[in-house]
Amino acid sequence: MTSPAVVGVLEEEKQTLGGVVVGPPAVRHALLLSFWDGIFATAMVALTETFGIAAAVSLAAPSMAIALLGSTPLFLGSLGQYFLPAVLDVRRARKKRVLVAVGLQAFFLLAAALSGFLARPAAAWTYVALMALAGVSANVTTASWVSWMGDLVPAEIRSRHFAWRSRLFACVNLSCALAAGFLAKGYSTKNAPWTFFTAVFACAGVFRVLSQQMLRRQYEPPVRTTAERPDWHARPSRVFASFSLANALVQGAAAMSAPFFNVWYLRDLHFNYFALAITSCCAIVGNIISLPAWGRLADRIGSSNTLRIAGLLVSLVPLPYLFFTSQLAVWIINLGGGIAWAGYNLVSFNYMLSASENRDRTRLFAFASAVTGVAVFSMTLLGGFLATRLPVIFSSPLQGLFLLSAVLRLFAFSVFFPQLREQVLVARQSLHPGERSQDLFNEMPALRVGLGLLRNFFRAFRG
Repeated sequence: MTSPAVVGVLEEEKQTLGGVVVGPPAVRHALLLSFWDGIFATAMVALTETFGIAAAVSLAAPSMAIALLGSTPLFLGSLGQYFLPAVLDVRRARKKRVLVAVGLQAFFLLAAALSGFLARPAAAWTYVALMALAGVSANVTTASWVSWMGDLVPAEIRSRHFAWRSRLFACVNLSCALAAGFLAKGYSTKNAPWTFFTAVFACAGVFRVLSQQMLRRQYEPPVRTTAERPDWHARPSRVFASFSLANALVQGAAAMSAPFFNVWYLRDLHFNYFALAITSCCAIVGNIISLPAWGRLADRIGSSNTLRIAGLLVSLVPLPYLFFTSQLAVWIINLGGGIAWAGYNLVSFNYMLSASENRDRTRLFAFASAVTGVAVFSMTLLGGFLATRLPVIFSSPLQGLFLLSAVLRLFAFSVFFPQLREQVLVARQSLHPGERSQDLFNEMPALRVGLGLLRNFFRAFRG
């Protein structure tokens, strides 16, 4: 029988963070540093997502450059995630690789802040290249970060820990975007000097440097020694491979038009930067308020049925933009788009979990990420080619691109989604009583980032 004194010592060793018991003080300190890393990284993301494409428009970047800006980070990052383990053992030197990648991202952001002072058109292409490199440098080391956090966060509290982090980070993202938009309310593409974007991306780079310092001080658990390196090949089941292809087609069709929504808002609808920030925030709000409802719906009627509903909604998202162009209407439509994508992201992620058959999910998700990255890159380049060549059907050629995107989404939905079958979720056996499908979604946020299911570097799947 354990003595009261020993019990008292054991209870003191149990530390909480965000109302969740996380274990001994060393783990709590590491997770607290990880929390601050996430705060600073989220602030960086909020600035780059809100003003990344706006800066390209300000530099008169051609449509193909904007397409590359929206797709290259996900494309190269996802391929890196899949093929890097063939060359390196991602379990080794995880912290060192992540620190190097984050440092490079900060450097490229700071360099991008100065790129607009070059002569045109070199300024636009230099800016696009630097921002793409910023996105790739972080995305390519996702596997190392996933491995690091997987060893650090106890499995039994992983979903609850990441749930409260995700909610808080969403609020930080929203607050930073609104604050930046408010400070830029007097600017638009007609009068914004490049010094404004210099300040934006310099702040983003500084936030990333602060993020790196939190990571540098963070504890890295020792890696369990094994005789040989794990097999880097993914061997997906037929169900997993089929759904990965279906999801990639939907995401690719969305990415065809997604980078050009901001172009349309700024160039054709003449939004100022405050209106642009509110537009971005509406999608975030839609995601936040609807995620619990989507989780309850999935628990009630099953993942496949919920996925059919959400898939149909995301296919229809671009259509209202063909008929409504006022600021208020765009904000409401973006709110609805955030709701639709929240459901699709949650249920598609959980469907992939169930279809992975309790195999090496990190490798399977890296495979799905690579398939999605190739589809997104190809379709975005096609969108960049068509953006200036489609006939004017409504008031802008870009609206024709939105219509084409909706048609392709509906095609992918009608061909693949009726064939979906409910999968038995093996991972559910590890859940605590009362936990539901949303908890599984919260459990592995790094995989969601790698897949680009929630967003890529510039939230390409906004529309």
